[in-house]
Amino acid sequence: MILSKKIDKYKTKIKNMPSLSLIKSYLFGAIILLIMVHCGEPSKNTSKEVVATINNKKIYLEELQAKIGLLKPIKSITDDRQILVLKREILNKMIEREVILQEALRLGVEVSRDEANN
Repeated sequence: MILSKKIDKYKTKIKNMPSLSLIKSYLFGAIILLIMVHCGEPSKNTSKEVVATINNKKIYLEELQAKIGLLKPIKSITDDRQILVLKREILNKMIEREVILQEALRLGVEVSRDEANN
């Protein structure tokens, strides 16, 4: 009887956890983001304006501008409000990915390359 209650308790916990495929896709996105940020990281000697800080991780204006520069459609938009909304969405996605990455690291979640590619 006690074992049955414990099993039910763990089943409930498992049901309430995010799906593994969702976590894998977020982690894959976070890994890609980190690679892109690292490759596009400017030299350490330049002054940097911080646009967001997640725990101790800073997102710099230069990183945000690099992401914005990857969007070709943004150049065809003439409405300043739409451009501002797109820039805010890009920053929010960068923050969201960093939060997910930090949480995955905190939980010790590991994903192999094969799992990330599926």
